[in-house]
Amino acid sequence: HGGYSFCGLAACAIIECMEELDADALLHWCTAKQLTYEGGFNGRTNKVVDSCYSFWQGGVFPLLHRMLKARRGQGPPVYGSGEEAPEGTWLFDQKMLQKYTLLAAQAPTGGLKDKPGKGKDYYHTCYALSGLSVSQHCADAAAPCVLGEDENLLRQTDEIHNVCLDKVEAAYEFFQGKGQVQSRRT
Repeated sequence: HGGYSFCGLAACAIIECMEELDADALLHWCTAKQLTYEGGFNGRTNKVVDSCYSFWQGGVFPLLHRMLKARRGQGPPVYGSGEEAPEGTWLFDQKMLQKYTLLAAQAPTGGLKDKPGKGKDYYHTCYALSGLSVSQHCADAAAPCVLGEDENLLRQTDEIHNVCLDKVEAAYEFFQGKGQVQSRRT
């Protein structure tokens, strides 16, 4: 399940046990979750696209990127059988995911929904926007990947905590001052 996979991977990133994971199997599974026609992700095999999986599935790619890059000693990440991901891209169609979010999931009166025909809600608005941000801000990219006008660009979302980067930094600084955080993650 996409949500459980993301949460497990993010938890491993927080407690620093990502080296125990089968990254190749997870990467293979996640890359198969973006549906070709719709452009969005589904959360399980044989399910329809749902905008919340823009983050639950899409958010796995930055975490895997970080893990695989660390395994290579900070060099370019290796994916699968020795192939390197193209510089500045995730291993999914970023523009198709943005197109699904902006055209199929966006409600005309504001907010986002899981799919056409459904109503907007806070849950899908949050995770669809977070997934949209992930698809725009790629590690090692020279510039954001934005579908359409520059005004579609969102602030970058932290891939572990799902909040904007400045909020994560503020939280780490606060808790370091309290002696609760041993080191700042990079």
